[in-house]
Amino acid sequence: MSNLTRRNFGKLALATSVLALTGANSTKAAGRIRHFWWGNKERDKRTYATIDAFNAAFSDSTVVGETLGWRDYWPKMATQVAGKNMADVIQMDYRYIAEYARRGAIKSLNSHLDSRAIDMSDFAQFSFDGGTVDGQVYGVNIGTNSQFVPYDKTLLDQLGLTFDPYKWNWDEFVKISREVTKNTPDGIYGSVNNGGQEVWLDIWLRQKNKALYHENGDLAFDQKDIEEYWSFWVDCQETGVSWPATEEAASTSMAKSGIPTKKTAFDSYWTNQIVAIQKLTDHQIEMATIPHNPGDSPGMYYKCGQFISMSRDTQDESLSAKYMNFFIRDPRAVGILKLERGVPGTKEMRDFLKPGYSREEAIMVEYLEGIEGRTKKLPPVPPKGAGEIDRAFERYWEGVAFGKTKIASAAKSFYREAERIRRKQG
Repeated sequence: MSNLTRRNFGKLALATSVLALTGANSTKAAGRIRHFWWGNKERDKRTYATIDAFNAAFSDSTVVGETLGWRDYWPKMATQVAGKNMADVIQMDYRYIAEYARRGAIKSLNSHLDSRAIDMSDFAQFSFDGGTVDGQVYGVNIGTNSQFVPYDKTLLDQLGLTFDPYKWNWDEFVKISREVTKNTPDGIYGSVNNGGQEVWLDIWLRQKNKALYHENGDLAFDQKDIEEYWSFWVDCQETGVSWPATEEAASTSMAKSGIPTKKTAFDSYWTNQIVAIQKLTDHQIEMATIPHNPGDSPGMYYKCGQFISMSRDTQDESLSAKYMNFFIRDPRAVGILKLERGVPGTKEMRDFLKPGYSREEAIMVEYLEGIEGRTKKLPPVPPKGAGEIDRAFERYWEGVAFGKTKIASAAKSFYREAERIRRKQG
């Protein structure tokens, strides 16, 4: 935004009017707060730039950023909760928001919403639904999101392989993936392996009109569902549809995943991550739904990509609320963050960004609009202990993937542990 082109001049004019409406420059806030999020190279760069913009706008206030990857973020968060030194503002996921709210680790935002210190007055209802626990709002939607399959169009074009990215089924996924593995050099495979991805299990179940959890938090699947799901992915691994367990274990970050390393034609991510994925490869990456059987719903849903929440340990609620509002409404922030975390919750900010969409941002919005009539209701807020169950699911799958445990035995042990976790958590 440093070059004052005709387009940018128009943006600047809109930004000025928005700032006048929101009063973003009307007062200064004093103090120092910390913002902690999970991220990747692209997200970290944008978030630090947003922090810099806030600190420049409010020179007597200081926001300090802290970031880790997804796998390290939650153990670190647990340590901070135990040590009572949580960052003031934290990034929160739908999976964990109920657990953190009911433990008292994050604060209700209702008073800040009522005063419009955090202004969600024009957000869609699902943004409130996703961030609400027991009648109180604990998370602000910072990007509308859904699941998708990134595919390497450059590679598929080279091989002469085509499919309908909105209507393909599991048989086509298997067939195309196997063709990729068969017709490329050793070390290149059709797909990553999602046997340990609970998000994909969730979609798999929803396609069969089942679910991970009931409204009351009880398990909504059974042992046979797990056996069926893992059997599919073991078969994929053994028949050249997906890469082997060693590759999956080494895929510890986005940069090491299938498409960024050019080792697979298909991958699995959330829609907002298309921006970061494309930056990691010179191949053209496009977007497809998760495969589904003819006549079935894809099972996907619109989700608040992430929330921004206020921690129990904040030392300055006023400044934390001011920074959170800046993050979602101020053009200086939104113009930096763009769609990396998902599509903004306000039409005002979406309209502000639209003229400057990159190719990846444009196809993300197109994809989200394209699945609108084919999504299902947002699943219930995961119950307390859901994160522990997710980690157990991944752990047992690893035993299966590496051939250390039989599918039936691992599924039985996982299901028993999941039930035990739910009983313990209540």
